[in-house]
Amino acid sequence: GTVVINGIGSRWTNHSQLEVGDRGSGAITVENGGSLMAGAAWLATVPGSSGSVDVRGAGSEWSGNERLYVGYRGNGTLTIEDGGKVSSESGTVAFGPMSVGTATVSGANSSWDISGSLEIGGSSIFGEGGAGTLQIDPLGAVNVADEVVLFPDGLVHLNGGTLTADAIGFEYGGVFDWSTGRLHVDAFAGD
Repeated sequence: GTVVINGIGSRWTNHSQLEVGDRGSGAITVENGGSLMAGAAWLATVPGSSGSVDVRGAGSEWSGNERLYVGYRGNGTLTIEDGGKVSSESGTVAFGPMSVGTATVSGANSSWDISGSLEIGGSSIFGEGGAGTLQIDPLGAVNVADEVVLFPDGLVHLNGGTLTADAIGFEYGGVFDWSTGRLHVDAFAGD
């Protein structure tokens, strides 16, 4: 299924959890000043499923997330571009084994703001997950109040944007690829 939230004043408020791509394919687009508010969110909840959310354009936002999983058990994609904004309490990219998760932030004033931690390629609770990628392209920004943690199949590609975090940590692997852009971090450490 596909949902498009288009234009200033267009708003979808979901007071409970949001699952995009539960046992099939699901996609949400928030554009041209539209707004999505939800509790905890899962993109691609089961193996073989796919779920994507694209937040694009000035004034477009996805807020209220308690936890945001990009690729829970399937193939999940989060795209934030051209001034779109996403906020969550925590973030996980490629949570489960065999999952694939990709989060891309690009364009002026585009941002993913996380008030807790961001885990890529696994989770601190269950360990190694799937193949997770965080791509920060020119002028995009990812702001993490706590730590960014990379697991063995986790990748951060900082390519012209800005990453701000309290710390960058590695759990038995992971790759941090900094080609261009700005990194603001208090500690950079790993196993």
